[in-house]
Amino acid sequence: MRAPLALAVLLLAAPALAQSGNPSNIGLGQYPAPKCAVPAPVDPAMKPAPPPGDPPSEGAANLYNSKVRAYNAAMRAHNDGAKTYAACVETYVAAAKADIQRIQAAVDAAVAAANAQ
Repeated sequence: MRAPLALAVLLLAAPALAQSGNPSNIGLGQYPAPKCAVPAPVDPAMKPAPPPGDPPSEGAANLYNSKVRAYNAAMRAHNDGAKTYAACVETYVAAAKADIQRIQAAVDAAVAAANAQ
């Protein structure tokens, strides 16, 4: 008995999905996971240690500064990736909420039609 109801809901929901023009995550199988790329973490070993010496030699200071620039660039890239990931997940969640609303509307319509019999 459940399978026919589920099929009816899918058949009722399909035209609504096609006509809505809203984004959707609904496929033919299980509800899909987000396809958002998680940014790779920055290797903690990249973080430079302060140069030796008090004061450090010019060469040691220059080497340290170049390592700091490389580490900062890697952190900026990671942070940009994290922002992109967050925006992707927000888009996925918004589409999922829209799917839930459309499915609920289709179910409500099916229940109303069944109750009208």
